[in-house]
Amino acid sequence: MVKNGGPHRLKELGSALSRAKNKDPSQGVSKAAEMRRPTRGDSAIMWIEKFCVYPNGAERGQRVSLRHGQKEIVRRAYDHPDGLAGSRICGHLAAYLALLHVCGPEALCNDDPVPQFHTDNFTVWAATGPDLKEVLKRDGEAILCLELGTRYPAAA
Repeated sequence: MVKNGGPHRLKELGSALSRAKNKDPSQGVSKAAEMRRPTRGDSAIMWIEKFCVYPNGAERGQRVSLRHGQKEIVRRAYDHPDGLAGSRICGHLAAYLALLHVCGPEALCNDDPVPQFHTDNFTVWAATGPDLKEVLKRDGEAILCLELGTRYPAAA
């Protein structure tokens, strides 16, 4: 199932967060964020922008660059105690978050609150960048990470 890298590929994808914190500020991380340890939201943003692609439209297949409003939603969802209580994240952002929870660093954060997001598996698969496609598999309507035993949508 895993190509080009064997079982250590997910570790590499997760450790990319530490390398991503040295990104240029024009690529999604403010100067203030560079001077402090990244928050859970900052780490989610960096991971999404490194491993996800636009699922459709004129930019289809290109690496994601989250808009300011999307970054604020992610930070509120992951960095504030009340998160987005009662809200559901939809659209492309929901697909990126689904991937973050299937094979990204959030996949193993069982104790931390998870924002509610809703999207279809076709959009999630279309948002999967080439590095992620090496560790993910489609199984009918599910997207699986065999190494971690995670899936989208989550098993009932």
